[in-house]
Amino acid sequence: MDVDRDAGARAMLTGLLDASHLMLLDALPDTVGRHARAAGFTDVRIYVADLGHRSLHLLTGPDGAPQGAEKGLRIEGTSPGRAYQ
Repeated sequence: MDVDRDAGARAMLTGLLDASHLMLLDALPDTVGRHARAAGFTDVRIYVADLGHRSLHLLTGPDGAPQGAEKGLRIEGTSPGRAYQ
């Protein structure tokens, strides 16, 4: 067990919970990225499902999608879709 990593993850989640109460959805990617970097993560992507639960769509901040990030993913029959379900 990596104590430093666990402490960083706890600090990240605590910071996100504190910041999330009044946060606009548009600010979520940048806020999550900032807290994740402080915990040692280098790449974080947030996908949201469409209302029909057919596909996942990348939630991007003001800088747009990270290079190489898939903007849309099918839910049915895919690993990302199974993780979502």
